[in-house]
Amino acid sequence: EDPNNPFIAGQPGAPPTSDNVLINGTNINPNGTGGHYAVVPFTPGKTHRLRLINPSVENTFSVSLVGHTFTIIEVDFVPIKPLKVSSLYLAIGQRYDVLITADQPVGNYWFNVTLPDNTSPCGTSHNSHPAAIVSYKSGKYTNNSLPTDPGTAPADTHCADPWVKSYEPIVKRTADVSSFHP
Repeated sequence: EDPNNPFIAGQPGAPPTSDNVLINGTNINPNGTGGHYAVVPFTPGKTHRLRLINPSVENTFSVSLVGHTFTIIEVDFVPIKPLKVSSLYLAIGQRYDVLITADQPVGNYWFNVTLPDNTSPCGTSHNSHPAAIVSYKSGKYTNNSLPTDPGTAPADTHCADPWVKSYEPIVKRTADVSSFHP
């Protein structure tokens, strides 16, 4: 396979490499100076609800927050029984609501976006380590230094959600096939 030619006969074509992955509309410039990391403030001891959305039209990726777990409570606007995970796979257009408890020491933590390897049909980016910073704030805490622990990248799921079979809707709905008319 040639990563410079993503169109391999008989195989799904890979999308073009993205210039960057933005988090809350910003990120550092992978080609040199410019840009900045998005900073998400957390209050120590509190549980925070975040809506994570992949607005990309061509890339899928996993997200994780160093030293923290996500409790998934909603998948594509469907409330589910809470599920704790260490990372979350976001397909194109997918939305998750998660709870994250700020239960670590006051500091800055990398919110990492992990893309598949460079030969994946799931999408790649010129920014090899897109990230944001989750910063605990407590009283006079104003340390804006970069986090030091880069975290561990989740396993490459080959464009698949490892948790998809674990999602259980709180309210189950079914529709009889005979109620649909062509």
